[in-house]
Amino acid sequence: METSANEASEVDSDLSDEGQFQDSHTLRPRSRSFHHLPVLDGLRGLAVAAVVLFHFAPDIFPGGFLGVDVFFVLSGFLLTSLILVEHHNSSGLSVRGFWERRIRRLLPAALTTITVSVALAFILEPAYTRNTLRGEAVAAVAYMSNWWSIARGNSYASTFGPQSPVAHFWSLAVEEQFYFLFPLAIVGVAALLRVIRRRNWPFAQHQNLAIGLLIISIAGAVASALAMIAIHTPGGDPSREYLGTDTRVQTILVGVGLACLWYLIPPLRSASPSRPASIAASVLVVVLLGAVLAANFHSDWLYRGGFTAVALATGCLIWTLARHQVGPGHRFLTARPMRILGEVSYGLYLWHWPVMVFLTPQRTGINGFALFALRLLLSAAATAISFFLIEKPFRRPRAVKTNTESELPTPRSTRSLLLAWGSASSVAVLLVVLMTIGPRLGGTTSTAEPPPIATTQTTLQPGILPASAPYSTLWIGDSVMWTLGGGGHIVFPQPTSFTSPFDPNQLVIWNRAVYPCEILRYPSKFNGVMRAHNSNCDNNDWADAAAKLRPQIVVFSAVVSDTYDRYVNGRLIAFGTPEFDQMYLDALERTMTPLVADQPQVVLLDQALPACIFEPNARPSENWRVLHMGELYRRYASSHAHTSVVDLKPIVCPESPCSNQTPSGEQIRDDGLHFTTAGINYLAPELAAAIISAARSTGIAPVAPPTAADPTRAPSSP
Repeated sequence: METSANEASEVDSDLSDEGQFQDSHTLRPRSRSFHHLPVLDGLRGLAVAAVVLFHFAPDIFPGGFLGVDVFFVLSGFLLTSLILVEHHNSSGLSVRGFWERRIRRLLPAALTTITVSVALAFILEPAYTRNTLRGEAVAAVAYMSNWWSIARGNSYASTFGPQSPVAHFWSLAVEEQFYFLFPLAIVGVAALLRVIRRRNWPFAQHQNLAIGLLIISIAGAVASALAMIAIHTPGGDPSREYLGTDTRVQTILVGVGLACLWYLIPPLRSASPSRPASIAASVLVVVLLGAVLAANFHSDWLYRGGFTAVALATGCLIWTLARHQVGPGHRFLTARPMRILGEVSYGLYLWHWPVMVFLTPQRTGINGFALFALRLLLSAAATAISFFLIEKPFRRPRAVKTNTESELPTPRSTRSLLLAWGSASSVAVLLVVLMTIGPRLGGTTSTAEPPPIATTQTTLQPGILPASAPYSTLWIGDSVMWTLGGGGHIVFPQPTSFTSPFDPNQLVIWNRAVYPCEILRYPSKFNGVMRAHNSNCDNNDWADAAAKLRPQIVVFSAVVSDTYDRYVNGRLIAFGTPEFDQMYLDALERTMTPLVADQPQVVLLDQALPACIFEPNARPSENWRVLHMGELYRRYASSHAHTSVVDLKPIVCPESPCSNQTPSGEQIRDDGLHFTTAGINYLAPELAAAIISAARSTGIAPVAPPTAADPTRAPSSP
């Protein structure tokens, strides 16, 4: 992602003025150099443009993420070329020099981006997001973002809550992990080659390293591609295989192998331009552009060799563009706008993502093309500032004056290099920690112990409520229930305390809701993606909580996560069909049966219609799913004693359209799904009255279950 084609001339310009490799079959081959190739700047410009357009307009450029693969191939090619040139000319390799160039090239802009992004989040984002951002930002400083995301089970294509302004550091982490290990691998290869007897090695001595790296790159790329195929589950969320260094290094290794071939088969200075090659280059450019417009992150073919094919196609494109500098594809990529875009691609990649995260429709009040243009404008401004004030000054080492008044690079020991790196990173981490000190999460009541209740109300007569409140209440369900029960904002990990919003003279609740929560124990499918069943609600302690509290009322609701189609024994069962309905009612029976040994009143909350941008089934066209869940709750209540339903819709949204505001102007649901503290405090009196009324309505005698027919409507899966 970060290696610039221009870096070839910056690092090795002292070796030769020529623009390509020279070859020699003498015992001591003469020096070589790898000169700056403007066409590769243009290719980088094309790649970063694809990534930016993918993030800013994913519906128009759904395959723009493939630009990252172009970056990977280019980085592997350019870095390995420089290493082979250095080894060719000096018969050695300076690992310290390699790392120093990487640090000067990458670290200043990266640390600045992280620090500024966290500072902006401190100002603009809610305080409850800071604890989560702290871990993400520290992982970004350590170049471990990809494994941090994998460990937390984050999805690349969707998110639960606000976007992280440093989430895009996953790709930089993949490259930096490679950069750290690759020079060590080269030293190992060189040492191994020295023990091989020359008469058993049919290649010239100066070719040994290139041959060894070529073999390793081929084997590594094949192993990485096979790992991706083995890990990928068709139809599932491919985030693990997309983010993992082990599965993505194949693309970088393709670039490594290409550099080895370039070294072993150097271009001839006298070679005339090849028309077929120029046509092939133009075709490959068109193919890549077509992939950007047509590919999809969830396409199974990408994870079954597709990324390998894209990397190989990129390698072929680099080969033909750099060796045959003619044709429309070459002219397009060497145009000044494309070259400039390539030269600033690192900064543009760094800054465009936080610009997108902070400039939201809600914050700016605009959408569509106006928002797109504003994001592009601010991304360009941030990129220019970063390039001229941060990146360029650090790219070359400082010069010192000798007694001859000539300027030479300042020598830097490995110790001082590591000290500078560690000091800069430590300062960044310290700033991140200071700016992510957030409020205490949770509330005043621990979820570990049941709340104290009046002793006069703890003696239960099965199926009968006392005439007067307060009532002990076990509060269970999903993330919406957690926020309704005073749990606060949705953050990870889930807090271990809550503050009840209800008058303790009415309801004394024990909030044991968990998130995410689904009671159907089968893999689900939404938006064409299959995901494994989340077992949070399977591993709950609700039965133990009911035994400890002996609640007079059990309040349950878990809706959104159970509105997806389900795979059962390899067969897809669509939501809303009679078969799905019966499967859900059976799951609800299994969930509630262990909780009702003392015959408490059971109240099911029919949730309000969501207006949430994070959940795939929370679009207005999907509202029928939530409505149908309410129907299933009523079917269940009609056939079970002491069970009733409270509809949250008229409580949360008494008017249409829903204002989503308290009388004092505070939001009731901050993401259109979960309740704010101000919102639930405002709704709590009416909600408590509705729950108590519903529980009393079934607290005298069981209700005879009416005959319930299957619903006549059985909508198919969208």
